[in-house]
Amino acid sequence: MSQYSQIQSHTLTRTFEVKPATRTAANLLIGLIGPSGSGKTYSALRLATGIARVSGGDIVLIDTENRRAKHYADTFRFRHVDFSPPFGSFDYLDALRAVMKKKPGVVIIDSLTHEHEGEGRLLHFYSSKLIRLAGSGSAWRTPLRARFLQCLNAIAVNALNLVLDCLS
Repeated sequence: MSQYSQIQSHTLTRTFEVKPATRTAANLLIGLIGPSGSGKTYSALRLATGIARVSGGDIVLIDTENRRAKHYADTFRFRHVDFSPPFGSFDYLDALRAVMKKKPGVVIIDSLTHEHEGEGRLLHFYSSKLIRLAGSGSAWRTPLRARFLQCLNAIAVNALNLVLDCLS
């Protein structure tokens, strides 16, 4: 039996509608990755400026880089959020929720790297759990993965234009 025949003989449990595509407004989720000093923050602000011209609203930058984004305050118009450690998943989520209350046109998270590698980060949290559990390996099966996935899901499904940058 061919693969096509198998597909045709499968009992459908869901229905799907096939219809012509029409253009609708869609929020952007853009990721910039590069080494330190490669221009991620500048590029994010440049992209955000163009997006805001079309979609309207303010640009808000969540800055985990010790206020370095403020170096561009003379070049770009944006609102600034100083985000200092700890950098856990829920801390990012709290920062994003606080910014969303202001209804910005574009949000930049500079940088998402600290969620994984910074103080309070996912790896730090896992390693302390592993030490506490004496290397049993069960730390990797804890709700920590769910914590990170909840943060990513909140980022992905929010009705806003979002520019993220990460170190490569």
